[in-house]
Amino acid sequence: MAAFVDNDDDNFWQLATLYVDSFTPRCPPVFRDRVNPLTNLDEVELRARFRVTKQCFANLLATL
Repeated sequence: MAAFVDNDDDNFWQLATLYVDSFTPRCPPVFRDRVNPLTNLDEVELRARFRVTKQCFANLLATL
């Protein structure tokens, strides 16, 4: 019975090794600098991008 348990342990570790080796490392996170559209865009650019006025954008932002 002990040989059967040892064999199961060996199988477990072989499968565990295959499982761990199959993972690829994640890419490091990329943090981008976020810009505030209310300060960086003028009225025309903001309206072209978001289809709302600055006042409406500010109201929506405050609501969220």
